[in-house]
Amino acid sequence: MDGSKCNTCGYELQSTRTDEDGDAVIDESTSLLKNYGTTIALYLFIAFLVIILILLVGSIEIIFPETLAYEESPTPDRLDPNQIFLIMPVAISLGYLGSTAFAAYYLLMVAAIVFSVFYLFYKGWDDMVEYLRDVFRGNFKKIEKNRSFMSSPVLRLVTIFTALLFFSQMYLIIIEIFAGLPEMPGFDQRWKEVYSVMRASVWEELITRVLYIGAPMALLGLYKGSGAKKIGRYLFGGFGFERRLVVILVVVSSIIFGVAHIGGGLFRIPHAGVAGIVFGYLYVKDGIHSAIILHFFWNFRGVPDMLLNIPNYQLFHILLTFIWMGVGAYFSYRYLKSFGKWFQGRPFEDEEESEDVELEEKAEPKTAGVTTGYVCPNCSYDKAIYTEKSKLRCKRCGRETDPKSDHLQDNAVKVSRDQEWPPT
Repeated sequence: MDGSKCNTCGYELQSTRTDEDGDAVIDESTSLLKNYGTTIALYLFIAFLVIILILLVGSIEIIFPETLAYEESPTPDRLDPNQIFLIMPVAISLGYLGSTAFAAYYLLMVAAIVFSVFYLFYKGWDDMVEYLRDVFRGNFKKIEKNRSFMSSPVLRLVTIFTALLFFSQMYLIIIEIFAGLPEMPGFDQRWKEVYSVMRASVWEELITRVLYIGAPMALLGLYKGSGAKKIGRYLFGGFGFERRLVVILVVVSSIIFGVAHIGGGLFRIPHAGVAGIVFGYLYVKDGIHSAIILHFFWNFRGVPDMLLNIPNYQLFHILLTFIWMGVGAYFSYRYLKSFGKWFQGRPFEDEEESEDVELEEKAEPKTAGVTTGYVCPNCSYDKAIYTEKSKLRCKRCGRETDPKSDHLQDNAVKVSRDQEWPPT
């Protein structure tokens, strides 16, 4: 296929493996195992998320009266429930909230988690349903071609959770074998324990991801004269990896996040640092809501047993963990390989075409269809691919846009007045 070009987008194509009918060759058994495993992990994740979300809302009855009655009682060995702090990387206290402010602060964090969950499914529902439909219909070639298990924010969150869980458990097993895991200090009251893991899900994301990634990008945007919409996107996340600086900021914020967990022992620094990279990636890729949900899900897994004293819950949780880890073993490999490319400034895996269907493109400036006049309305990137729905999907952030939309039409006029748009 050397020298030939795609009839849809104009890119030059290189060799690809095809069968007798000209379709790309995929390993059916591997694809079936991978996608059915991903589907099971997805269903279990959603079911468990619903359970802990119900518990989060139900626990208001327990925690809210405590926050109203709580009085300032500073302790030197840990952060108090009503304490406001920054991570630099050690915790720097900004003061203590009074009872009414503390109660309002608590309710705002609960609302932030609930809103984040609903917003995630609002944004990712269609792609998730399309993926599940293709899995049950056995359309594995379509899935591999479009990498649709990576295009949905919901699926991306679930797969990266399984990878993080696999890494976490393997790391902790190694630490236990060679050094032993120290016991983590507990709280003197149950409501403080539940409140603490809930607070971390929201507040730590704000003071590490927004403060150390979003705020610098917003300041850079202000300096360069970016509009209010783009500045807001920097602060709330989902702006994509448009600069190498973003990668640096994610790494720096993750190091700060890791060092901040030194109170649990030195072994916690790399453990939390890797989690920080994952949270940072989700913040940049999909938004602060996605990072909050994963952090909440991660922290809240032990809460059902804490609140309900469920018989044999640990056995149930171990079974769930093994299922997620089985899927995570595969995605750990995929994400690790992709993060390596990402740190080199290359597109992340879900911003590229499938490795099983290798259509390696050599973009020809001014001639390749989707690079002529294309500017992503979400992250301003200038390269895209066509989907089967005749939409243009940004190769950086995954945003799909109608080629005939006003935004793309306007940019087509600005960039390439003498060529037809949309390209054919």
